[in-house]
Amino acid sequence: MQNLYLVKRTGDPGHGFGGGTYWDIFEQGKKGRLGFVGHRRDDEGDYWAEVYVEPRARGRGVAVAAEKLLADKLGAPRMWAYIAEGNKVSEKAHKRGGYNRVGTIYLRRFRRRSRPQARGIKAMKI
Repeated sequence: MQNLYLVKRTGDPGHGFGGGTYWDIFEQGKKGRLGFVGHRRDDEGDYWAEVYVEPRARGRGVAVAAEKLLADKLGAPRMWAYIAEGNKVSEKAHKRGGYNRVGTIYLRRFRRRSRPQARGIKAMKI
């Protein structure tokens, strides 16, 4: 996907990192947003990416292309991706895009009026 471009968002998309920086994804010459890509930096200086692609744009390599575009824009030597446990489609797409699985991170989320829930996140890097 050579014809993608990113436009920086104002505000959080309402889910994801919270406090990260986000860009909307667009395709040259086409109307409508394809999704968004976001990032944050951890204490070690590594970049972590999160991407969401609208259903109509899936299956075209938009997610990984947007993450690579973001990495170039940031000058990031490497980019880590969060992939929800069980999301085989995303994992497969990231592998095709050059990411390698390096492990699973378990996050604990506390929701109101419910017990803590652990969710596995695959950590992949390019």
